[in-house]
Amino acid sequence: MSAAAIILGMAAKVGAPIVKSIIEKKIGGTAGDLAGAVVDAVAQKVGVPAEQLATASVSEVEAAVKEVEAEAPEMIAVWEQGLAGQFALLQAELAEGFWQS
Repeated sequence: MSAAAIILGMAAKVGAPIVKSIIEKKIGGTAGDLAGAVVDAVAQKVGVPAEQLATASVSEVEAAVKEVEAEAPEMIAVWEQGLAGQFALLQAELAEGFWQS
């Protein structure tokens, strides 16, 4: 079972709607940096690599998902700032044109 699937199930179980929503988007095919960051954060709090979340105890994963749920709004804000910066850079590059003198 993948780390994302484990976290999704645990998020539903412990009532972590933000984490659940982020992970559902990854599983649904729109994988992105935010979903990866959530998986990594849960794994880090458990103390194992994401690939080994299936070996962790249920109680450890539950606790980690609850902690990440509390941090999720801040994670989303940072992610949105990064996207805004990327968009601003793209807009600047388009305004200057491809061939600069």
